[in-house]
Amino acid sequence: MYIFISGSKFQKSIPLNSNWTKWLQKQPFSFYNCLVLDLIQLIGEYRAFYKKCQKKYNNVKIGVLGLSSGGYYAIRLSNMIKSDFCITVCPIVDPIFRRNFLLQKNIVIPTPNVRKIQKIKTNKKLMIVGKKDEDAPLEMYSYLDDYQVVDKGHEIVSQMDILVSRLITKFLKKV
Repeated sequence: MYIFISGSKFQKSIPLNSNWTKWLQKQPFSFYNCLVLDLIQLIGEYRAFYKKCQKKYNNVKIGVLGLSSGGYYAIRLSNMIKSDFCITVCPIVDPIFRRNFLLQKNIVIPTPNVRKIQKIKTNKKLMIVGKKDEDAPLEMYSYLDDYQVVDKGHEIVSQMDILVSRLITKFLKKV
């Protein structure tokens, strides 16, 4: 079971990610699709989802899945509430690094003034990053110690990839 936070380019409103939602609906577990990128609201939604799942299932593991900017918030949320696991795909762990990297390519994106993620507090984590990702460059993760690199770009946050699907499924079997 998990809370799903799609990417929103750090905008408050999270657009529905239909490709990932379709994939999630086919999985043998429940999920909650967050639509607002606000940490206080995410904490409330997580707690409500957690209570609902605790009533419905025995010994349930509940975590967070986040994509791109949603990955940033998934890690923050997971660190604050001590979720059972955290899965991120191309998370923007250092928004300022990303902004400066893209500015070098004359790409201007709105970037919030937020600090970089220092660490992920849960031991049960899966971070998938793209070797060819031009929106979340591999160099952004150099200070972190535990992530999976796939030979893909940032498109894996909008289109579910079979390799990403396999990595997530394998990880969830161990949780």
